Amino acid sequence: MIMKILSTIVLLLTAVTLSAQPDAATCTGQTCTGQGSAIGFATVSFFSETDSSAVYGALADSTGRFSVRIPHGNYRMEIALLGYEKKQRGITIAHDTDLGRIVLDPSEISLQGVEVKAAPIVREADRFIVNVADMPQAIGRTAVEMLKLSPGVWIRDDIAIFGKKGAKVMINNRLLRETGEDLINYLNQIPAEDILRIEIVPNSGAEYDADMTAGIIKITLKRKRDNGIDGAVGIYYSHAFSNASSTTSPSFNLNYRNDRLSLYASMGTWFGKQIVRITESSAFGQNDASIRSESRLDGHWKSVSPRIGALYEFNDRHSAGLEISYFRNLPGGSETHNRLQKQDKADSTRIASHFLQNQQGYGLGISANYIFKMDTTGSLFKLLLDYYRRDNDDPTDYFSRYTGSQAFDTTYRGDIHTVNDLYAATAAFEIALGPVSKLRTGAKYTLNRMNTAILYEFLRDDAWHRIDRQSNLNRYSENIGALYADFSTKFKNGIGLNVGLRGEYTYAIPATSSTLITDRQNYFGLFPSANLSLPLNKKATQMLAFNYNRKISRPSFWNLNPYRMPLSEYSFLEGNPRLRPAYQNSYSVSWIIRHKYSLTVGFESVNGSSEQVATTDPDDPDIILYRYENVPIGRNFNLNVNVPTNITPWWMLNLNLTAMNCFSSLAGRQNTVQGYLNNALTIRKEWTLDLNLNYRTPRLWGNMRMSGQFNVGAGLRRSLLKKRLTASLTVHNLINYNKENIRIVEPTFERTVEQRQNWRQIAVSLRYNFKTGKEVKVRNVESGATEEKSRF
Repeated sequence: MIMKILSTIVLLLTAVTLSAQPDAATCTGQTCTGQGSAIGFATVSFFSETDSSAVYGALADSTGRFSVRIPHGNYRMEIALLGYEKKQRGITIAHDTDLGRIVLDPSEISLQGVEVKAAPIVREADRFIVNVADMPQAIGRTAVEMLKLSPGVWIRDDIAIFGKKGAKVMINNRLLRETGEDLINYLNQIPAEDILRIEIVPNSGAEYDADMTAGIIKITLKRKRDNGIDGAVGIYYSHAFSNASSTTSPSFNLNYRNDRLSLYASMGTWFGKQIVRITESSAFGQNDASIRSESRLDGHWKSVSPRIGALYEFNDRHSAGLEISYFRNLPGGSETHNRLQKQDKADSTRIASHFLQNQQGYGLGISANYIFKMDTTGSLFKLLLDYYRRDNDDPTDYFSRYTGSQAFDTTYRGDIHTVNDLYAATAAFEIALGPVSKLRTGAKYTLNRMNTAILYEFLRDDAWHRIDRQSNLNRYSENIGALYADFSTKFKNGIGLNVGLRGEYTYAIPATSSTLITDRQNYFGLFPSANLSLPLNKKATQMLAFNYNRKISRPSFWNLNPYRMPLSEYSFLEGNPRLRPAYQNSYSVSWIIRHKYSLTVGFESVNGSSEQVATTDPDDPDIILYRYENVPIGRNFNLNVNVPTNITPWWMLNLNLTAMNCFSSLAGRQNTVQGYLNNALTIRKEWTLDLNLNYRTPRLWGNMRMSGQFNVGAGLRRSLLKKRLTASLTVHNLINYNKENIRIVEPTFERTVEQRQNWRQIAVSLRYNFKTGKEVKVRNVESGATEEKSRF
């Protein structure tokens, strides 16, 4: 019934909108430089040729876009902005008109010392905007390096916004399917010189999947011109000072355009080695036993990731595209050596273990879309189709030798083979209701299928024997249907409003051969969102922004498997098929000053958060199990201060501090502070210096308390050959602070883990940009299934 009501509302809104006819026409456009970079905040005026008292106008936004609704007739258009020549032209308005990009020329005054540019970083009601175009700090950098200079973004092994890991990234409105380090590697292939702006949206609206809980980063690339070929080739290499950890990554990308056909291709390749050292100590109160172990993990990985795409524009309104992406993990894996000593009253046992893992797999993605521009005011229809397969095979060999009170050997092996298939279809409308109002509405259907075969065997008498407790077959089928409507507008007094509602129905059918009973899931959820911005003065240099949204966080498919994977002879990872989705409500108020500085106070409540918990095995109290569990109640009060500024024309600084008071019904309360300070300095022509500092105090995760982290990095880069070649030298983790401590205190045991990784490294990179003919205007195929793929 609820789904029928929601669908009826969406259809009525769409029907009313499509039937509405304006009394006057809408004129839109965008002001920019001769190089295509946006010029914001220009005054656009229209003077009637027949009525001298009739004047219409608007102020371009920070991206140079403007929209004016005026009666039909003949007008003299005038665009004015300090530092640029006044632009005048005659224009006839008989229907909705898009003037496209309007180039403003610098004035003589600006050449004599008055320099007017768009602010590098602008804070709007629901997002930060980083105007990358024309920033001298962008020369020679990658998209990842510009994100590190952006407000609220934290990059380590994942991308986080204000501390929330798993942020999604869009490029030219196309959601990227990569996650974690794969996403970071892909963004490292994009030159910052190609970026027009970056938008950081901490809370996504109703048009996005309800499980996008960590926000969205939208990267807009510069529009390019006419036909031709361009691209880039590059290589990155890093090596640790204290051991053999290293990374080698050659890459290239290529764009081609001929009239209405656009083609693009890219290839990323990664070869590397990582060394991790782990020391663990455990004490068990029930039997006065203790365990101490030391491990060294040597990881080797090799992977390739090609991507090709094509987009054809049938005319100015209709276009279609197809993209195929592929990646493969080549044979590599990891090797772990573990030495463990167990003391049990008067008995002492020593165990030397050797684990050999050889993870292999591939991923295949196919995305197709069709886009219909319904009018010249920005209304459009989109149809997105996606298929994605992930095939992962994880065979591991285990050998352990016991000495002391017990003396014997154990040899066993395990293989976890998982195949995920995803099918998704999205139909969406974006309907302009006037110069300042827009309605977005649409529907989406997603089918996820997972098949997993888990087999563990032990060797005895020269024969392999199945371990029934750890071996099983699992299938999981999940259907998600969604409808949404999202409305945004801006009133004459400058107040901005955005409200949205998304409804998602989920039906999941799990099946397993294990003894653990799994239940079908059948639930519906409504996910509202709202954003209200109130200017505090006429120029809106100060603003209050109120935000609210409700989200859902579904468990990963991997954690829904009933697997039991050895970490050592006395610790295991376990899956949990009974994990349930978590629901999150977020509230925030932001005080925005001079369009860039901000102070935000927020509150977040989460019911059923999925977090990793350490417990003892009911069948053997000396064994510790790590398993994801639903934490009933979580509360988080947070305060964020963001100060992006240019101290001098050659020194850009970005300071971000977040303080959190976190409560968990499982682990209690913890105060956490995290922050970063990034500096970009142009020390001389074609030379830039980066200095950055990241810090985080201890935090809670499940029933574990994680120690704080501190990191300092520095880099030097040089542009050569008219900025086509960029060379850089970087030192990561300058002070070599690579230790993280984890402490678990439970009534039956205490455990301390010390993990060392992320050693001090020196890195060098080279990138060469090339082009033939004119610059290329290449778009990318939009995908609508990114969030589901991240759960693989």
